[in-house]
Amino acid sequence: MSSQENTHNVLLQKNYSMLNEIGFALMLIGLPFGTAIRNVYPKLELVQLIFALSFLFIVNYRNLFRFIFPSYNKYFTYIFLFNFISFLYLLLFPSHYQSLNKQIIVMQLYIFAVIIALSTLNRNLNLINLDRYLFYISGFITLVILYQVTRGFTGIYLENVFADSTLKTNRMEHGGDKTTMGRALFLCFITAIVYKSKNNIETLIKPILIVSVFLGLYMFNTRASIVVCLLSLLIYFWKKHQIGIGIFHKRNSIIIYTFVAIILIFFSVYLYQSNIYFYTMINVMIENIFNGLSSFFGSSKTDESALIRKGNMIYFQNAMNDLNPFQLLFGRGFIVRFIDVPFMQAFLDLGLFGFFFYTISLIYLPLKFIFVKLTSISHIIIIQLFAFHYLVDQLYAGMPYWSLQFMPIILLVFLYSNNRKQYIKIKKTSKK
Repeated sequence: MSSQENTHNVLLQKNYSMLNEIGFALMLIGLPFGTAIRNVYPKLELVQLIFALSFLFIVNYRNLFRFIFPSYNKYFTYIFLFNFISFLYLLLFPSHYQSLNKQIIVMQLYIFAVIIALSTLNRNLNLINLDRYLFYISGFITLVILYQVTRGFTGIYLENVFADSTLKTNRMEHGGDKTTMGRALFLCFITAIVYKSKNNIETLIKPILIVSVFLGLYMFNTRASIVVCLLSLLIYFWKKHQIGIGIFHKRNSIIIYTFVAIILIFFSVYLYQSNIYFYTMINVMIENIFNGLSSFFGSSKTDESALIRKGNMIYFQNAMNDLNPFQLLFGRGFIVRFIDVPFMQAFLDLGLFGFFFYTISLIYLPLKFIFVKLTSISHIIIIQLFAFHYLVDQLYAGMPYWSLQFMPIILLVFLYSNNRKQYIKIKKTSKK
């Protein structure tokens, strides 16, 4: 090892903490991780403990007790204000969904705690193994899901093993809804793609995890995650192209990857034509994706999700027409009705006042830090792609108050403000 490499390693270790990295990983994927553990040990409930550990692993106690926040930044202010406004609305005008109110209180307190913990960290923090921790944690979740999908690794099935026609649910045996676990599967997919393996075992397990991800998404019927997996690949290659590295850097590499792609396409066509399971799975996935698009626009007459979404769209339009000037500015109160489209929910609940901070926190900042801020650092790229899924979710499903969707963007703005040397400035060259 050269003296230059030694110097580089010393500098990396100088402001490095393994606990910080574990805390960051638990921030991003702690809830589905706790759920996966519960599906291995049903009596072991660790989600709240994982939330607490993520805070304890991140915070700089010396700075906290001295009220010093070297990593606080203006972006945290926008995220904090949106959650503070929604928290006040929850306390002053609570929803009639009592159990939901309690869950959201915990989630928003966690968001405040995470912002405080990150703000206490010293500047120019170095991260070395965050992508590896994300790879193993998301891999564990994926393998737990695979175990249930294959009914204890006994076979591969066409029927949906998670669906319960009686309860009309699509969950794992001991908790784990399709939305939360679907996002964990997506994180495993992008981590397996972006993370650079450290040994042969990791290289071997990557394709296994990728196949397992799509089996899990197929059983969960999470159409959004399937589509976003494909979109994230395009974004990833675009990012590599923008910074001039990866498969687009050398002409020989383009030829090699094109050749590999052609082989994969022919192999996929062969499987589609000759294997009944693969044929059926692909057909169902395509059908579900088209149903999902119809569902998104509310045009499907048979898809249950489409019918619910169409009803919510009609309700939103009618509610908009009935808003008085005060409600237009300040909203109608906290979750008068659950709409299942975050940006609509934020507008009706909080009015233009709260919607302004919502737009900055969950629309503008993700767009900026996903597509404008470029880097070659793998763990940042993984978090950017993870944030992209939650950006898509704002137009499709969920609520604007869950902590999970805030974690990627909170971590992205922290990493950018804390150590800008990790980012690349693209110089524009004028054509002569």
